[in-house]
Order: sequence, then structure tokens, then C-alpha cells
Amino acid sequence: MLIQSARVLVIDDSPLRRATLARRLEALGYGALLAESGQHGLALAKAEKPELMLLQINLPDVTSAYVIKQLKVDEELSSIIVLMLTSGQTTEGVEACLALGADDYLPEPFSPSLLKVQLTDYLGVRQRRIEERERLKREKVLNDVAIARRFQSDFLPKEVPQPKGWQLAACLHPAREVAGDWYDIFTLTQGRRIGIVIADVCDKGVGAALFMALSRSLTRAFAQQNYSLNLVDSLLSDGPAPVSARPGRRGLPAIGATALKNAVLLTNNYIMENHSDLNMFATMFFAVLDPMTGGLVYINGGHNPPYIVGADGALKAVLKPTGMAVGMMAQTDFRTGEAQLEPGDTLVMYTDGVPDARDPAGAQYTDRRLRELLTTPAASATSLLERIDNTLRNHIADAVQFDDITIVIVRRMLPMEEGRAG
Repeated sequence: MLIQSARVLVIDDSPLRRATLARRLEALGYGALLAESGQHGLALAKAEKPELMLLQINLPDVTSAYVIKQLKVDEELSSIIVLMLTSGQTTEGVEACLALGADDYLPEPFSPSLLKVQLTDYLGVRQRRIEERERLKREKVLNDVAIARRFQSDFLPKEVPQPKGWQLAACLHPAREVAGDWYDIFTLTQGRRIGIVIADVCDKGVGAALFMALSRSLTRAFAQQNYSLNLVDSLLSDGPAPVSARPGRRGLPAIGATALKNAVLLTNNYIMENHSDLNMFATMFFAVLDPMTGGLVYINGGHNPPYIVGADGALKAVLKPTGMAVGMMAQTDFRTGEAQLEPGDTLVMYTDGVPDARDPAGAQYTDRRLRELLTTPAASATSLLERIDNTLRNHIADAVQFDDITIVIVRRMLPMEEGRAG
């Protein structure tokens, strides 16, 4: 703080002392603010935010201790340097004020040279005090974000299930310290089915991360819960037949559809009933896989359509949306779709951070480039994930990643591969 720009608030009930101090402060290059009482001084301090305060030990309306206490409980005023003004050699009450947070004292008569030295020195103290406070604030924010990131990472699977004859791989790259994307892979129906979820919250940052934690927890809890009432069958009987990736297929929904539909419907309804004021939602693809047959039943709530690619790299199916994003509209229905993964088939799921990834010139990665990449058969789910991830990294290069990137790969092994794996 330059001397010429610093302001000093003088709180003193003596007109003579106020005038004398004002002249000396102005001669030293300071701006002077004058108050004749403690309450007047506090009002000026709140309005003007001075850098220093000269506070008379004895005030006519409130105690000097009261003034100091009011300064210290106000974050905007707590950095003001407070020097107590004492009459003659009397320092009565000064120690109590120093204990409350006053910085020093000036005895009367006020020496211009001492006044100059003390004010100059304490301006430096104030600047260091502000810098230290800001440093502590930054450290707290960084620490809080680190805790949030560790907490959020706990919501991701520690180990991805690998049913016999299958390969599963996943990755998540947050654009910021915490992510709005998430994925989950867990067992259902006594371990006979695998639940696979990939989702993208509409926003970014801490708010999106909190919403991610909520929606992920609800989805898994509802999916793994058992219900005595057959809610889904009643919903399906009055609604349209399930969507199928295989033309002409109709009939009862696949095993796992009940848990699937319960999870999405109840998550959507809970969010709308309790958190609709947040105006946040998540696109979500939730599939239930039968590892024995390769059957897949799914709900696509407004998410990027996953691809099913054959062993030869040919595109076999695009699993388009079967409903709206989760948390967007109350009492909405979510249709179920069905698909079949044959030996050698690969299911590729991703969030929009993949096609929307930009290079330093601003060009997007695009869905088309991803589909072209999938035409080359992969030896494993992990190798395909690494191939996609590497091309994305190379595309983004040194540009800023502006959106979370999440990819989940599910591959059914060929019989010959199963034998080698065994």
C-alpha cells in the first residue's frame, strides 16, 4: 500500500486532537477520516474501509474495547491496523485493548517522526497480514477441493467386475478438480447380472460433483434394492412395448429390467421432488448385462448413444435414447431397450466430452472420428480404451480440456480367447 493512497481514521472526542492529527497525517501524505465518537467511527470504517485507525482510549459513547471487538468480527474490517491514542504517559486500558487485537499505541504528545515510522511500518504489517489471510484461504480451498476429489473418487468402482468370458474397462478424466461425469459397474440379482452406468451432469465444478454423488448413490441403491410390489410390470403393462435393438423382437422384458427401471424412475422422481429448484439433471445410460447369454437391457436417458461393434469392426447397433435426461421432468417414463452382444462384440459408452474435445485450433474430435476409430478391431477392452484415450490426448494436445471425459468399454470374448484366458 503506497503512503499516498493510505487512509487513516482518527476516532477522538477532542476537536483539537482531531485537527492536529489531521494536519500531521496530511503532511505525511495520508488521507484523514475524522470521527468524534466510537459509533461514528465504526460507521465510517464500514463505509470507507481505511487501512489504519488511531483510536482514543477513552470515548464518550462506547468503550475502545467495544470498537476493537466490532472490527475483529467483521472480515472486511479485521485487517485494519489499530493504534491506541493515550493521554500523556498514562497507558491505563491499553493492555486490555492490545489483548483484544489492537496493534500498538501512541502516547501524547504525538511525535511527527514517531507517527511517520509507526504508520509506515504498520502498513507493511497490514499488507503481510492480508497476504497471509489470502494464502490461508487459498490453502483451505485447495484442501477442500482435494477432499472433495478423494471423496468423489470413492464413488467410482474400486475394481471393475470381470465376468468369465468378458472384458470391461473404464476411465474418467475430470476437466476440473472434480467431475460431473461418473460411471458405475456393479453386480445385481445375486451376482448373476452386471449393472453398467455412465452419466453426465449438465453442469461443471463443485455443484455438478455434488449432484453426481447424489444421482450415483440413488441409482445404485435403488437398483440393488428388492421390491415386494412389481412396480415395473405394472408400468410396462400400461405403456409401450420395450424398445429393441433387434427388429421384430417383442415380449416380456429381460431379467434385470425391473431393477433397471426402478433405479431410473425412482432416482428421477426423488430428484424432482426434493431438488428440482437446482435445475440440474444428468444424461444417463444404464444397462443390465446377462454375462451368460450376452443379453443387454438398457435405458438411455438422453445420453450419447453407445455403439455395439462386431469382431470385424463393423457397426452393429446404435443404442439411441429411450427417455429424457434424469432429473429433467417429473413423472416421466423411461422405456427399456434390448440388445445382444455376441462373441467378439464390443459395447462402447462415452460422455460428450469425447466428441466435443477440442484441439488447440478449436476443432472438435467428433463422433465420426470415434466411429472410424472403432472400425479397427481391438484385441481387448483395455487396448481399445487406451487407443481412444491416446487419440483424444493427442487431439487435445496442449489445449485446455473444457469438459469431463468418460469412457466405458464392454467386450465379449471369442471362444478361442476364453480358452487362452483360462
